[in-house]
Amino acid sequence: MKLRLESFGELRLIDLAGEPVAFPEKGLLTICYLLDRYLQERAGSEYPRSALARFL
Repeated sequence: MKLRLESFGELRLIDLAGEPVAFPEKGLLTICYLLDRYLQERAGSEYPRSALARFL
C-alpha cells in the first residue's frame, strides 16, 4: 500500500485515492522526527529526493 505523509497544515497519511488513513497522530509525529534525524545525519542541511525515498 502506497501512502503519502502530509506535514503542512494537518498532519496525516493519505492513500492513493486521496483519502485519509487512520493512524495515531503520535505515530505520525514520531515518523516526522525520525525522518528529520535521519536526513540530518545523512544529507546535512538539504534533503534530496533520493534520501527521502531510501528512508521511506
